[in-house]
Amino acid sequence: MGSKSGKGVLGLRGDALVISLTEFIHDSGLHLTRSFWALYALSLDGSLAILGLFGLINGLGNIVFQPLCGYLSDKVGRKKPVVVGGFIVAAGPFLEAVATHWTGLIPGRILESFDGGLWSARQALFADSADPERRGVSFATFYMIMSLTASVMPIIGGIFLDVMGLNGIRILLAVAGLVRLLQSILNAKFLREEEQSGNVQVQTLAEKRLGSSSAKGFVREMFEPIVTRKMLQVMLVAATAASFSMGLVESFNVIYVTTFIGLSKTEWGLVQSAAGFVNMFLRIPLGGVTDRYGRRRCILVDYGFRPLYTLLFVHVKGFTQLLALNALNVPVQDIGSSAWQALTADVTPADKRGRIYGTFGMTRSIFASIAPSIGALLWEAYGPVPTFYLVAALRFSVAAFLFVFLKEPKAIET
Repeated sequence: MGSKSGKGVLGLRGDALVISLTEFIHDSGLHLTRSFWALYALSLDGSLAILGLFGLINGLGNIVFQPLCGYLSDKVGRKKPVVVGGFIVAAGPFLEAVATHWTGLIPGRILESFDGGLWSARQALFADSADPERRGVSFATFYMIMSLTASVMPIIGGIFLDVMGLNGIRILLAVAGLVRLLQSILNAKFLREEEQSGNVQVQTLAEKRLGSSSAKGFVREMFEPIVTRKMLQVMLVAATAASFSMGLVESFNVIYVTTFIGLSKTEWGLVQSAAGFVNMFLRIPLGGVTDRYGRRRCILVDYGFRPLYTLLFVHVKGFTQLLALNALNVPVQDIGSSAWQALTADVTPADKRGRIYGTFGMTRSIFASIAPSIGALLWEAYGPVPTFYLVAALRFSVAAFLFVFLKEPKAIET
């Protein structure tokens, strides 16, 4: 699937280049609001428990939509789910912008989870079109382009909200909805989808009947790529555990930073923006490191630093220390993220990538959906610091698991 012809730019060509640019547009709206969304929900009579509920809604939606969208993208093509679904999810930020109570945010959160499901199809579309020999730098370029707005939009959002108050986030949400509409229009116009080729496995008549007439056969077909590949099973366990540990505290980071460290929303936006600038300059060179030195080594660097980052986070004092810590964390994350995405594509045939991305997203979401509620309970019962210590212990366990079981692939899929 996807265009595979033509010269590439830093490993990007055809649909891979198009989807990179339209994801940049998508994320320009996302970064305006993501860092402050929890405060918006609290201003609409929400609470920590309600934030946990929203995490549950988002997780349950991802459990349904990610494997479904991934499966559909393998069966009907990448472009149709990406374009049609994109127009649907564009309504989400508009619905959130007009909410007057936290319950009014629920429809928008459901559409956000659908957008997460479409991410499976967009990832597969990109992986199909990226240069197989330069996947590390290709994925690094992809994520660098997407995150360019992360260097600017959080600080703009923070200043805007400090001046306008939290009601100003309604305007920012409307902007996010508009840019999603633009993203979908451009995807519809410029994405080009070719027929599946070489890697597609021919099904027997019996297999087709089983897949079409039996729920058991449908489920078996959806999860077959995971069941038959040990490397993907190891990665799935690690990714799921990592998502759970992140979900315990991610929704509450802005609360901890503004309440316990004492930063203003503008300062928190500056921290986010500075991380975006570091990412902008280092991501592509570090993607090349992934291609040169191997996926496993780069992944272990990332996962090994995560528990240390968590422990340092709860002991920073003030803006400068938090800024330095996040700036240090960015290149380590960049190395691991590019290596992880490249390794996933390396070990998965092209005609099954949608299902792989969908399955990964679903299984992560199962645990990530309950994590915010558990995190809220731990926070209220024991305070934030013990909760972060627990997260650090979980992240150390994941790093040890990968050190033992993750191997470098012997062959690379195209």
